[in-house]
Amino acid sequence: MKFLFDLFPILLFFGAYSYTNDIFLATGVTIAATFAQVVYSWIRHRHVDKMLWISLVLITVMGGLTIVFHNKQFIMWKPTVLYIAIYPSTRWRLASEAK
Repeated sequence: MKFLFDLFPILLFFGAYSYTNDIFLATGVTIAATFAQVVYSWIRHRHVDKMLWISLVLITVMGGLTIVFHNKQFIMWKPTVLYIAIYPSTRWRLASEAK
């Protein structure tokens, strides 16, 4: 179930984009869906995962830049920036477990 919860904004993005063919509208839908995820997680569990916070910040910043500058390149960079952001912590965790 958590897997579907994590995919919620992505599914809405692709649904909105395929229905309207407007990447800027789909980006707005994704930002709203991610905010809704954080609110739901807080209300339901009184805790929001660190990864969800990172995703919210990146989607809001990169999506906001996409909408403000009307340039879809910003939202396309979001996955790359996310992977670069989580790489050091993943690398550190794997290295510490190997010892």
